[in-house]
Amino acid sequence: MEENLSLPEFDQRVSGQREPEYLIWISLCMAMGVRSYVELGSGSGHFLLKAGVPKVVSIDITHSTERHNPYESEGVHYLRGDSHDLETLYNTLLILDNDRPDAVFIDAAHDYDSVRHDFDMWW
Repeated sequence: MEENLSLPEFDQRVSGQREPEYLIWISLCMAMGVRSYVELGSGSGHFLLKAGVPKVVSIDITHSTERHNPYESEGVHYLRGDSHDLETLYNTLLILDNDRPDAVFIDAAHDYDSVRHDFDMWW
């Protein structure tokens, strides 16, 4: 039985993305059947839950329980950690039952070397 999912409502205040970016990315994830999603350098990554992605891991070096867990009760897993640290990768894989994520959104440090390191490590 195929689920008929529609795009979650766009809300700039909570998504932190521009609407065209949001619509393209969420549509791509839905079309690819993403079931596990990791966002590096994120506020929450919660909008993927609304698109039917059951496992969402949000990683940021500044995550704190007080500020960054508003969607934890809905299923977003929050990790405070460096996206370049193997321990962060290991902890993410534990959350995902040792499965690789279907999609990783790289939005941590924005310099070339950092993005390249994230790409190489999370690929």
